[in-house]
Amino acid sequence: MAFWDATSPYYSFDDKGFHFVVLDGNEKDPENKIEGYPRTIGKEQLSWLKQDLQQTKLRTIIFCHQGLDNTMGGLDNGMQVRYLLEQINQEAGFNKVILVLTGHHHLNYHNEINGIHYVQINSSSYYWAGETFESKAFDAAFYKDHGILKRTLVYQDPIWATVSIGKKDITIQGTETVMAGIPLDQTGIDVYKDVYPITSKVDSRKLMY
Repeated sequence: MAFWDATSPYYSFDDKGFHFVVLDGNEKDPENKIEGYPRTIGKEQLSWLKQDLQQTKLRTIIFCHQGLDNTMGGLDNGMQVRYLLEQINQEAGFNKVILVLTGHHHLNYHNEINGIHYVQINSSSYYWAGETFESKAFDAAFYKDHGILKRTLVYQDPIWATVSIGKKDITIQGTETVMAGIPLDQTGIDVYKDVYPITSKVDSRKLMY
């Protein structure tokens, strides 16, 4: 937070007629110990989120690192947060919350749940394959200097997406590349190990709201 001169790990702002909310999905839940690093939105932040969304009359886009719609290492209380967003829309009488953008899973997918779009934006550079994965994309000398990359599938080029929001639609312009050093189908990895397929692209999409 100090590096970014941030006053809070979660916040909101308005720009060009839309409301944007940035959530902190890395809070600890004292009542529920989970494996790995903390990935919860706590009670205080939930209360703040509800009040923030009730106060705005603008269409809203939400950012959170972990997927709210992914039960495999996503936000631990993602369903609770999704239900809050749905309640906000119901109270407003229109789809106030239209889009949730997330990362973390290094995957590429979209779900529409009760009128809200949930889009997972792929990593710009790699897929984490796990502690037991042994990549053969590069030679031993490379992995001697870059040991952590032995557990990854590295993208040959950076990928990204631009998101444009119109009066009734959301346009995502994605990019794609290939795996560096070795084709994906020769890596020996199960591309469906995380249900959604491993890929080195971000899909272009046209979503309506």
